[in-house]
Amino acid sequence: MDRQSPVLTLGDDEEAELVDWNLPAAFMKKRHCEKIEGCKSLAQSWRMKDRMKTVSVALVLCLNVGVDPPDVVKTTPCARLECWIDPLAMGPQKALETIGANLQKQYENWQPRARYKQSLDPTVDEVKKLCTSLRRNAKEERVLFHYNGHGVPRPTVNGEIWVFNKNYTQYIPLSIYDLQTWMGSPSIFVYDCSNAGLIVKSFKQFALQREQELEVAAINPSHPLAQMPLPPSMKNCIQLAACDADELLPMNPDLPADLFTSCLTTPIKIALRWFCMQKSVKLVPGVTLDLIENGQKRTLMVFPRTVHTCLIDVRQTLQRVSFNSVYTQIWRVLLHLAADPYPEASDLAMRVLNCIAYKATMSTRPQRILDAASLTQSAPASPTNKGMHIHQVGGSPPTPSASSSSLTNDVPKPAVNRELPSTRPSNVGGNINVQYTPHSHQFPRTRKMFDKGPDQTAEDGDDIIAHKGFLSGSLQTGFCDWNAKYFAQPVMKVPEEHDAESQVRKEREWRFLRNAKVRNEAQCLIQKGITRMDEQIFINRNPGVPSVVKFHPFTSCIAVADKDSICFWDWEKNEKLDYFHNGNPRYTRITAMEYLNGQDCSLLLTATDDGAIRVWKNFADLEKNPEMVTAWQGLSDMLPSTRGGLARRVSIYLDRSKQGGAGMVVDWEQETGLLVASGDVRIIRIWDTDREMKVQDIPTGADSCVTSLSCDSHRSLIVAGLGDGTVRIFDRRMSQNDCRVMTYREHTSWVVKTHIETQAQGHILSVSVNGDVRSFDPRLTESINTLQIVKGLTALDYHPMANLFAGGSMNQFIAIYNGGGELISNIKYYDGFMGQRIGAISCLAFHPHWPHLAVGSNDYYMSIYSMEKRMR
Repeated sequence: MDRQSPVLTLGDDEEAELVDWNLPAAFMKKRHCEKIEGCKSLAQSWRMKDRMKTVSVALVLCLNVGVDPPDVVKTTPCARLECWIDPLAMGPQKALETIGANLQKQYENWQPRARYKQSLDPTVDEVKKLCTSLRRNAKEERVLFHYNGHGVPRPTVNGEIWVFNKNYTQYIPLSIYDLQTWMGSPSIFVYDCSNAGLIVKSFKQFALQREQELEVAAINPSHPLAQMPLPPSMKNCIQLAACDADELLPMNPDLPADLFTSCLTTPIKIALRWFCMQKSVKLVPGVTLDLIENGQKRTLMVFPRTVHTCLIDVRQTLQRVSFNSVYTQIWRVLLHLAADPYPEASDLAMRVLNCIAYKATMSTRPQRILDAASLTQSAPASPTNKGMHIHQVGGSPPTPSASSSSLTNDVPKPAVNRELPSTRPSNVGGNINVQYTPHSHQFPRTRKMFDKGPDQTAEDGDDIIAHKGFLSGSLQTGFCDWNAKYFAQPVMKVPEEHDAESQVRKEREWRFLRNAKVRNEAQCLIQKGITRMDEQIFINRNPGVPSVVKFHPFTSCIAVADKDSICFWDWEKNEKLDYFHNGNPRYTRITAMEYLNGQDCSLLLTATDDGAIRVWKNFADLEKNPEMVTAWQGLSDMLPSTRGGLARRVSIYLDRSKQGGAGMVVDWEQETGLLVASGDVRIIRIWDTDREMKVQDIPTGADSCVTSLSCDSHRSLIVAGLGDGTVRIFDRRMSQNDCRVMTYREHTSWVVKTHIETQAQGHILSVSVNGDVRSFDPRLTESINTLQIVKGLTALDYHPMANLFAGGSMNQFIAIYNGGGELISNIKYYDGFMGQRIGAISCLAFHPHWPHLAVGSNDYYMSIYSMEKRMR
């Protein structure tokens, strides 16, 4: 993991380096890299310290309905709506008046107490009269000047906007300098017209000119301005412009012509219009649920309310709804969240579930009624069902009854520790006569869900105290506060990754230079020819039995997964870098790993045979501890497969399809940010990591599990090997019913590995446990080449660059072949003091670039083999 500067210039591998710069980075947005918490200190307000009211508003509309200005060529069709009114749907004068009235109403929604004056298609004198009148009445308060110039020419570089003459036969210029004089300060100016940035520039120039004139007058008593009262400074003016100095207003017919005004005065309405245009389901942060009720599908959006409010709705309805109701579906969603692989999400869901269960239990406890004889002696506590919590959540909501029953265990319990406090149920015997009244007799019919009900005994208070830890009525995260803090930050700042002088940029440049160096050196080595690969360059005992190994593509780091943990080794220094627990529950195991963003800031993705996916950062870092970036349920309805045990593995190659599942298999496309997942299910699921959502489910059309996946992003092909021996090709661009474009049935046993070449031929390679290696052309219905290697394979991998493949067996040997099927190395177990001690092979993998092969065995050892020393 040495960070020595690579001896390489930008010109050595420009094409490869350009690819690195253009590759998207998965799970590297701020929400993944930062802690989700709000500002710890109060943000500085952007508002002026002196409180000031906008008491007067001048609405100046220069529309000239029906006549387009000469310097703007409009599209056909074009944006037409002004204040949500179509001006061509009525007469010109009527349209002008209606639009003016609507604009005033839109402003009144925000400032109903201001004084509004409309000036519709005005002359220069009318604008002067309006502005001076408003300023005189406003005195030292703020005045707003709104200018709509859609029916007049664009502003000039000399600092002029346009109005009309009295007969509407000419456009008349109005100087911004004069407008400043009439409006005074403080003021707000809104410019809704093309090239509005020109007005802002002219405004600043004229304001500076005024300041200079005043400075001259101050030192020259004979100056004409010296005897006049000082005009107010223009520094207390706010300008809002619709576009820059060289930009036109948008003309999209799906949007209003006064888009800028609509964003200012009717933001929700315009947001909805954008929403409809994009045809997507943000509008506000929330959760979209597809629910089935009474045979019909409906979509429910759960908006950012506190959980307390949602709980009221759920609890009040649980007793009287059908099993397939909306509320039962929400309950199911909570159950899935309680088993979520991301600990914070599962903890919050567990708190909600326990809260609901506890409330349902407490509201249904029967009231004790004592007879007269018992009143003369102390009454012992009655048997209750206090302390009934959801330690293992089930599929049905808690049903209130006189004796609450335990909930069934329909979902696996996450591995994280979430032991909740519980009290010991009282069960004291005695001679006292205790009677119970029916539950319906204990409460009045008008009782609310959160009423305390009948008088509570001392134990009830103890219950509340004992469960105070998880009965908080409001569960919230810092996500909203975390989002809100960005509104107080500057938006025009250049991102660090785009700043050529930033540390982030320089580190990326270093990494991409390193990558090019690795590619070049590895390619040169491979081109010399590989005649053997039996030189052991690394060996060490792993903390657990290796199940998956993965080389980092550009550093000397290798990840080795056992059942539930990952160990990182530096194979050049023969040192252990890190070892941490993956967080998967008991009886589940890691079955796949992938490096995300291997060319840049690397993350490690792990997949387990219960369908969970976890993404880690800061691994193999001596200064930081590994952190989970995100986690989610990649595949549902997966049953963890028990694939451990030496005897079981020995018998796998005989008929592996009957020996358990494949767990979860994945393939990662860095170019597209797509993750393809399958395994002990009947589908291939595609996840878009940029949008963090499932984008496609492809049915495999088989009753057997998927054992291997390989993708070609350029042709959108997915190759799947299955436990029944078939190799199936899917084109993800086609519809669900037509996407399976080819099925090969030449293997007769479990497919260990499939591989699709990225070279021009794009051949598909596959091998089964029987050792038959087949090559397919996806355009042909039969294999084009077949090789027979050793039987009893438990692991196999193809080298993506060197035209090599290697297989390992339970019989304690490794065989490495070239593309022509010629055996170049046969690494076996040898007895004796100096012999190689190779255990039963559990996993193996080639390095993406170097001619290195990593091998894990059931005796806990990890080894790496390469070319002879003189070649390295």
